[in-house]
Amino acid sequence: MSTRRYYSVPALAVSSLFGGPLAAVAFAAIEARALGRLERDLPWIVGGVATVVLAALWAASSGLLDAALVDLGTRRVPTWEHVAYRATALGFFLGYWLLHRRDRRELARAGVAPVPGYAAGLVALLVGLVGGTLLLLSLR
Repeated sequence: MSTRRYYSVPALAVSSLFGGPLAAVAFAAIEARALGRLERDLPWIVGGVATVVLAALWAASSGLLDAALVDLGTRRVPTWEHVAYRATALGFFLGYWLLHRRDRRELARAGVAPVPGYAAGLVALLVGLVGGTLLLLSLR
């Protein structure tokens, strides 16, 4: 019997939406390991992390980071930067879902049900929130 498994799509989507792009990359790494394809996906995962770091560097150098930190904790309506941040995270989610789609289909055909992914989603969410915050604060 195969030890490969895959996680539910809602777990990946929710952790990506609330944890940001770094959470989406973390969840993709967790799922790639569960699917037994971590080595094959490593260039995509490294590329995702590099994209997050480069975007954070750009935000810090352009002044967007300071503006976002001023708004932190206020009740302002999200600006296009916030919407773009969430859209980027969902874009990462979609990209990794498409990358793993064939493996997910094969496992589903073999009768393997998706793992709910609560623990993996929580880990990815924490990586996204804590790691993203530390990254942004280090650039400030």
